[in-house]
Amino acid sequence: MERPWLALAGVAGLSLLLATEAPGQAPAAPTAASPWALPAPGSCRPEGGLRGWPIGQDAPALAFQPGDVVSLEKVESIRAFVPPAVWEQRDKFFYEGMRLEIGPCFRDYGPPAFFGEATEAGRGKAKLVEGGGIEGWGAGLPFAPDTIAPADPDAGMMWAWNVAGRYTAAGLRGKFRVSDMVGRSGRAEPFEGEIFRIALSHRADLPGPAHASSAADGKAWVAGGQFFQPFAARNYAWRQFRDLDHEKAAARSDDLHAYLPEWRRVRRINASQVEGLYMPSFSVGVQQAT
Repeated sequence: MERPWLALAGVAGLSLLLATEAPGQAPAAPTAASPWALPAPGSCRPEGGLRGWPIGQDAPALAFQPGDVVSLEKVESIRAFVPPAVWEQRDKFFYEGMRLEIGPCFRDYGPPAFFGEATEAGRGKAKLVEGGGIEGWGAGLPFAPDTIAPADPDAGMMWAWNVAGRYTAAGLRGKFRVSDMVGRSGRAEPFEGEIFRIALSHRADLPGPAHASSAADGKAWVAGGQFFQPFAARNYAWRQFRDLDHEKAAARSDDLHAYLPEWRRVRRINASQVEGLYMPSFSVGVQQAT
């Protein structure tokens, strides 16, 4: 799957957030009994948990405090706090007249209380299966953070499922812009369109035990989108369905359909290599129809 790069249209603030605390609960100070806990909101000098860049290095000392304003002339002061790829393209992100205000440290951006309640209701029910799959997951986080032992060899897999099951409300919908580097000179050709993903199952906002939409019909989610630009790709559209069975069998393919104006009909296309959200080839075409 080709993954689009997301460009930042503007920068309103900068904060560092580690989303490892149980949803719906205020972050707590780290303790031996709770290795995943966060420092208290507003704490800019935590005793642990900060990682430098590249990953594994010590984090640099903070050169600013909440409320500080960074102008283009002072942008060098945040160099150590942004990924190298962003810094290399800093002229695209930082500009004359910009105003970047440093936000609070470790602010609580926890999801609604009902999400945390769903996590508690499902505590201990979700299980990993052979091959990295999962079963028994209802809604909320599949694995309550305080049940994941750092030394557990499956801890990484549990956190991966927690990331996949993090609170995203009912899904997402919005416009996107991606660039295809074409030709020997690497000319950037922009592609613009709209994409969406709607959760049909594992919905903490829907009653249990199914926590599923009446239209779910065994599906975990539905996603899709269409291109608006360039003209050669205009009106190309696609739709992707992921079955709940896919969560237990990673080799299972999604149901993927696409429409191109010259086809004049919808066709099923090969999704065997699609792991996440499908994005069509930037060569203004699709994989071979099946």
